Amino acid sequence: MKLNSILVLSAASVIGLSACNSGGIGGSANLSTNADSAAYFIGFFAASQYYQTVKSNPEGDKLDKGLIIKGFIDTYKKMDDFDKKSEEEQQETMELANTTIMAYFEGVQKRVGEKNLAEEQEFLEKNKAKEGVITTESGLQYEILREGTGPKPTATQTVEVHYHGTLPNGEVFDSSVDKGEPVKFPVNGVIPGWTEALQLMPVGSKWKLYIPSAIGYGDKARSEKIGPNQMLIFEVELLGIEPDSKEDAHDHTH
Repeated sequence: MKLNSILVLSAASVIGLSACNSGGIGGSANLSTNADSAAYFIGFFAASQYYQTVKSNPEGDKLDKGLIIKGFIDTYKKMDDFDKKSEEEQQETMELANTTIMAYFEGVQKRVGEKNLAEEQEFLEKNKAKEGVITTESGLQYEILREGTGPKPTATQTVEVHYHGTLPNGEVFDSSVDKGEPVKFPVNGVIPGWTEALQLMPVGSKWKLYIPSAIGYGDKARSEKIGPNQMLIFEVELLGIEPDSKEDAHDHTH
């Protein structure tokens, strides 16, 4: 993709974002022709991608949307001049833009990560002293809410679980329970804290897991809610283990 095409596509996301937020998709634009509609929805599709990318970074929602829009307008108006510049000049402009953006988000990631790590250490230090909390060598902490009587899965097996994930402040970030449908996945296909805990759980168990960031998603932001060095809390119910083959289907409890 040419450099100017990247600028246009990135900036087009701002148009889609502004229009969609001000009265629904197409609600604030006069889409009187097919060309107008096509132009508008090019912005819509670009916005869907780039807006979520910004939102997934810590404090991305604090960026001034007015300045984002201004950046688009200024760039679009001067695009003819930009096209006339040499490839070296275009590259310098792109590198300046990328360096500025990366410096901002890296600074935010570092600051938020340090804060989250300090809060995690304080939380886990207090939590490990609570009655019923078990701490493993990796730093994983768990409580047995209900002990099952079935087999324990191995790392290579697929399990069916219900889970409810929250941050230490109680904010829910994901929940199969709330969605009303359990999920299936390989034991070794999830974060290390889950992989470790699941192999300790008999089928039928319900445990509460306190997962340090080191065996969670680490020092990189995972989503808008899961920032760098974010400790996670899960209530996990192990419903069953998928049979490895037809021959041992009766050996697993579901």
